[in-house]
Amino acid sequence: MSGRLRSVDEFLLRLGLHLRPEWLESCAAGLPGFDGLGRAEVQARRCFEQFLFADMNTCGAGVLPEGVGNMHAVVLDGPFVLQVDEIVNISAPLRERYHEIHAGPKRCLKLSMTDGIQRIFGMEYRPIKDLEVLAPAGLKVNCCSFLIFWDNCLTFGFCALVLCISVFGFYLRQIVIRNVHIRRGLLMLVPEVIEILGGVVDDLEAARDRLVSEVNKPPRGKRKQGGLPLSSRATLAAWPGSSNVTNGGEGIPLAAAVNSSHSTGLGTV
Repeated sequence: MSGRLRSVDEFLLRLGLHLRPEWLESCAAGLPGFDGLGRAEVQARRCFEQFLFADMNTCGAGVLPEGVGNMHAVVLDGPFVLQVDEIVNISAPLRERYHEIHAGPKRCLKLSMTDGIQRIFGMEYRPIKDLEVLAPAGLKVNCCSFLIFWDNCLTFGFCALVLCISVFGFYLRQIVIRNVHIRRGLLMLVPEVIEILGGVVDDLEAARDRLVSEVNKPPRGKRKQGGLPLSSRATLAAWPGSSNVTNGGEGIPLAAAVNSSHSTGLGTV
């Protein structure tokens, strides 16, 4: 990575975002007047704005601890900026998992997320009103912190302590609320530890639309013996080129999309 971007990379890392050097270089090269923006925090904000609409499966360099999916009874300090590839309501039967429903006792969302290197799943442990079943695929979230870019400042919440510091004349405000707990590889998500940052990935959104369309089709009568179950058909609809779909039972999570060239969790939660 060139010296001009090293400070930008370090700044983003402190916020819980680790991007691949080649993506950061390409992003900076594509932004008119980037070098004239001056301070690293201003350049970082411009890169962050572009990142919201990029696919973290290809631009993320990994920020989660190694082997996070095997951890149990651990508290992760964070912060971690992650991409949500898919959201499903696991409290509903398969054909109703992609129906919009307000946060409450009748809803339990499961999120398939990535930092670009590892895939992690999160469960709505308490109702999170800002999360929606049909939120844009590729949505970016911040676990353990609240991160909002303004023109001249950044609000950065992070877990029971308020700390204001100045970085090159740039104000960083940290409000620590609570650390995220992980149990048997699942992030226990509560409103205090997740902030919606926005964004979308067009390819993932299109795949999710195909998947939801397949799941929501009216039943076609009695399924023939040996035919593909709905879960497999939905994954194939999302990623027509996938070759790893098997005849699992209805509603059984599939690893086809994760193991395919798309490397996303769509159709696997």
